Amino acid sequence: MRLALVSAVVFAATSLSLASPSGAVSSVPRDVPVISPDGDYCAYNGVTEIQACVDDPADIEYAYAATEEEPSGRSVSAAASVVLGRFFDDVNYATGLGFIDYLGAGACTASLTTRDAGWSPLGTWANRISSFQGYNSCSIRLWTGVGYTGTSLSYRTTSANVGTTLNNNSESVEFS
Repeated sequence: MRLALVSAVVFAATSLSLASPSGAVSSVPRDVPVISPDGDYCAYNGVTEIQACVDDPADIEYAYAATEEEPSGRSVSAAASVVLGRFFDDVNYATGLGFIDYLGAGACTASLTTRDAGWSPLGTWANRISSFQGYNSCSIRLWTGVGYTGTSLSYRTTSANVGTTLNNNSESVEFS
């Protein structure tokens, strides 16, 4: 799997409309933040395999937008506009240490026997996950190994604490 990290990009003032994990749409004119692979608040697009980060969680919609274009310049925003899960670098969904949102092509199905999306390897988020929340009907399963191997956490929609075996020790994620 190709992992492309968005390099630093600075834009002038703009207006951007995007949907948050809750589905709320915002249109906020303001200065666009620096997008880089080094911020604590990130988005990973499962279709383009691009990760983008910002330094302020209030700016996450800009990271979403930065993941929507393939290196060829072809926009794929319609194909990967659904947040399937948010993964936190701390227990109890605390945002102080950072989080990453996984964007997929569509909502998950009701079946736990079919993988609707997968993320492996986790790139810069390998061995960082301590808690998570599933969105858009997704249950999430963490694995200690790349390629959905090793020890796993059973599918669940949320986990305030992934436990000692998986805490900061996850290498792949399944969505169902």
